[in-house]
Amino acid sequence: LSQTFDLIVLPGGLPGADHLANDDRVIALLQQQAEHERLTAAICAAPKVLVKEGVVKDKTITGYPGAISLTESDQVTLTELAVCEDGLGVTSRGPGTAMDFALMLIERLEGKGARDPVELPLKRYRLNGPAKRSRAPRPAGPGVVQKLSTVGTSCLSARCTNMPAT
Repeated sequence: LSQTFDLIVLPGGLPGADHLANDDRVIALLQQQAEHERLTAAICAAPKVLVKEGVVKDKTITGYPGAISLTESDQVTLTELAVCEDGLGVTSRGPGTAMDFALMLIERLEGKGARDPVELPLKRYRLNGPAKRSRAPRPAGPGVVQKLSTVGTSCLSARCTNMPAT
């Protein structure tokens, strides 16, 4: 566990989130991530792992309704936002918010300039209508595509090289 990651993402679902919370290797990675002030993210039931380990203590988070117990929730502020970012943590509610979660992670790792070329071809509509742009977006370059492929190859963590620390 001597590697440092730009981002560690915990996938959701039960009992998977419980297994992650009870895995010493995962806990060590999360602690190391926090010590190095690097991003952590979790979706669905997995934010409970971040709460258990104190990674998001005194932060605002979201997660699947009911996944975080009342005794755990006194450490955090829970919100019903689809995606919530607070400091070095990004959390999301569940399967229906996975696309927004993924796009936020792209933005946090590479910036809005990398998010737009990925999001716009998806023809998504935002709650306040379609995204407005004054010019057509440029296609994502090979570097962004390579980095996104690297991120997508692992459910637990991804090492994204040549990216500035956030």
